[in-house]
Amino acid sequence: MLLCSLILWPIIVSDDSDRARSVEAIQHHVILPLRWNAFKGDYGIVGVVGGSLDYTGAPYYAASASLKAGADLAFVFCAPAAAAPLKSYSPELMVSPVLRDSGSVAVGAAAEYEAGLSAARLNRTHLRRVTALVVG
Repeated sequence: MLLCSLILWPIIVSDDSDRARSVEAIQHHVILPLRWNAFKGDYGIVGVVGGSLDYTGAPYYAASASLKAGADLAFVFCAPAAAAPLKSYSPELMVSPVLRDSGSVAVGAAAEYEAGLSAARLNRTHLRRVTALVVG
């Protein structure tokens, strides 16, 4: 946040002509030029971990924002109960129901074993492909 404030401060306090030059200077450092020979995934693959049946908004908005900011692909790793609502929000998101459903009430060693299997399945199948990971 501090870095963003330091970069944007000259834009806020300057007049219109200086502001336009500052915005152009920032664009050259922040926005990557598109290449004609780029492949899908060259400009970032974002993985979002989260979501349950009742809470599907945060993973959706995080993944959608990453696409709008310039990422090529956005995966949402969620509980099986959240997969259908998340898939219905946007066809651009790739939804993978690989997490343990938080609605199940499992305790003790069985719960730890199930959580470990869920994390191992997530790691094995998807985490090697993502450029950035959002957890929440």
